[in-house]
Amino acid sequence: MKKTFRNIFVVLIASSILSCKKEPSTTPTTIPSVSSTAVSSITGTTAISGGNIIDDGGATIVARGICYSKTVNPTLSNNVVTSGSGTGGFTCSLTGLTPNTTYYLRAYATNSVGTAYGNNEIIFNTLLSQPTLTTFPATSITGNVAAVEGKITNDGGSIIITRGVCYGMNANPTIADSIALSLTGLDSFTVNLTGLIGSTTYYARAYATTSAGTGYGNQINFTTSVQLIALGQNYNGGIIFYLDDSKLHGLISAPNDQSTSANWGCSGIAISGADGIAVGSGAQNTIDILNGCTSSGNAATICSNLILGGYSDWVLPSEGELDLMNQNLYLLGLGNFSTFSYWSSTEVDFGNASSFNFSTHTQSNANKNSPYAVRAIRGF
Repeated sequence: MKKTFRNIFVVLIASSILSCKKEPSTTPTTIPSVSSTAVSSITGTTAISGGNIIDDGGATIVARGICYSKTVNPTLSNNVVTSGSGTGGFTCSLTGLTPNTTYYLRAYATNSVGTAYGNNEIIFNTLLSQPTLTTFPATSITGNVAAVEGKITNDGGSIIITRGVCYGMNANPTIADSIALSLTGLDSFTVNLTGLIGSTTYYARAYATTSAGTGYGNQINFTTSVQLIALGQNYNGGIIFYLDDSKLHGLISAPNDQSTSANWGCSGIAISGADGIAVGSGAQNTIDILNGCTSSGNAATICSNLILGGYSDWVLPSEGELDLMNQNLYLLGLGNFSTFSYWSSTEVDFGNASSFNFSTHTQSNANKNSPYAVRAIRGF
């Protein structure tokens, strides 16, 4: 009987202990909590942002980053930049953005439950930027011409004002060097680089200019072929009428007259130094005339102000140079010369200068106020 009561007592004690034990509590796992970081370092095509994982939701963060788009509330179905895993802050770089465009951005974080987005959506605008271009290898290369193609790959968010190819004998040419213009637009374009020197290496870059500035393409280089030149050949803005012993340098006549009735200028004034007759003295004569004679519209000024064939170094020929033009061009039916007398840059005295009549092949002294023809020349 006593044993029975003892067993009952043990059972009651055990039941009491079991009834006092509490069940363990469990916290449910949720999606993470994340905030978006303000955008910085904004350019026309790039920006920097990121986020901060505030709470992992009770599960490991397996992916995090930013998502962005041109519409509100971007998700993982839009543009995404990833940034590893884990909690804490992170930074992402955005590239390939469209200039002058509004974007929407949110940070995101993913755990085993799902993906959460920052409730603070960031809105930012990319800037205007310089155009981007590609320069293609030169083609159709000769002794004095080459063709270069360029393509505008991005206008930077602004209207293209001008475009073309800049080139020169030094690396990284800019629009301050020689340029060949093309019509405006966004498509590919090809221009011819003219007036080049044979057996010479040139550097070229496509360029385009907008209100945001001038952008340049990659640099290319090419070497012109050996150039065979001869008297009477069209070359560097005119027609060759003289070659030196090297056959690489000489003088060129403009293909047409610059005037048919200009005066020599400064009658009654002796111009110091402007008395050179020989071939090659026209350039210095012209300089002396410009320095000593301020009258407008005179023959030397007309030549000095001339821009033709991309060249601006034209001068008034000397008496000897006019004689060679007569022999090597006019008598061969070249150069479109008139039957008028032409002014030379050779002064005779304070009231007269030397002129040359191509039809009679004669030199004569003429009053500086006489209305004679003008034909410019340049050296190469």
